[in-house]
Amino acid sequence: MSLRLWCAISGHGFGHFSQVAPIVNHLAGELGGLRCCIAGNLPRTLLARGIVPPFEVSPGARDVCLIQRGPMAVDLEATRTALLDFHRTWEQRLEVEREAMARWQPDLVLANVPYLPMVSAHSLGIPVIAVASLSWDRVVAAYLPDPDPELAAILDAMREAYALAGQAMLLEPVIDAMPFPRASLIPPMVTPGESRRAGLRRHLGLSPEDGRPVVLISMGGVPGQDQPLDELARQREILWLSDEAPRSEGNIVAISTLAGWDFPALSASVDAIVSKPGYGTVVKAVADGVPILAVPRGTFPDEAPVLAWLSRHGRGVTMDIDAFRSGHWTPFLEKLWQQPLKPKPRLDGAAVACRLIRERMGIS
Repeated sequence: MSLRLWCAISGHGFGHFSQVAPIVNHLAGELGGLRCCIAGNLPRTLLARGIVPPFEVSPGARDVCLIQRGPMAVDLEATRTALLDFHRTWEQRLEVEREAMARWQPDLVLANVPYLPMVSAHSLGIPVIAVASLSWDRVVAAYLPDPDPELAAILDAMREAYALAGQAMLLEPVIDAMPFPRASLIPPMVTPGESRRAGLRRHLGLSPEDGRPVVLISMGGVPGQDQPLDELARQREILWLSDEAPRSEGNIVAISTLAGWDFPALSASVDAIVSKPGYGTVVKAVADGVPILAVPRGTFPDEAPVLAWLSRHGRGVTMDIDAFRSGHWTPFLEKLWQQPLKPKPRLDGAAVACRLIRERMGIS
């Protein structure tokens, strides 16, 4: 049976995309006639790497998310201004979305987690399913906890829009008090990567006698220059792979220079990952059995449940932002490598999500 699927995806980092792509790919394997349109402002190169079946793109941001000065810092005033601007032009944006959606004629809207497409789909009588581990009202309220009346009205509008979803699939680990009245909890969705550790070490020019650990540093899909590369360059006992390094030099290897190694392959083949505890990064590390040294931002509301889930199912240690900026990470890494492996949790959320979608759409 054919299905026309409109996937609206937030462009704040790449984690939202990682929660949608497995569903699209799984559905494509089950339904030979799947047609897919990706609505959002994610790079087409990212979409092409993650989506297996052919897809179309409806470009443009469908929400504000957060305005960041780098991977670890949020510009609160710019975020508030952007939200106000977005909602002052709400009716025009909604009409543009309605027209685009009506032209494409989807059977179903799958949203993670922009709320404008949910309102548009509801007004057109198109079923809406949300898939999420968080919602933007919870994120904005965490960063701007004392809203003025104009911002409070925006938060109310977000919650009213989310409530229009006919169903929500909440991915474990999930923040509490989500604004979706009809929700089901489903497992994370990730396919464990194949460790190519020996091949990576050869590619990096490490001899069999060179026992240095290889550690990947990536603070997520938000660009910035936060990593203390000068200090790390002095620590020759570890080989660092950095997504911020402009070039490879000494014991700092720029990820951009590693031809033939995409990020999923790298992250499955290193001895540890240093990152903020983003949902996608942590779930992937647990699936791959790779330990993670996490740097919490402190305010982002899904960090506590993600870290609690990591402590149950994976190997993880946290360090605060001052320790991160100092570059003195060795004690944390040594503690991390002493932790034992734990049984992996269920990771078949994509299959569960597809079953729920087929039930919702009456597809046998």
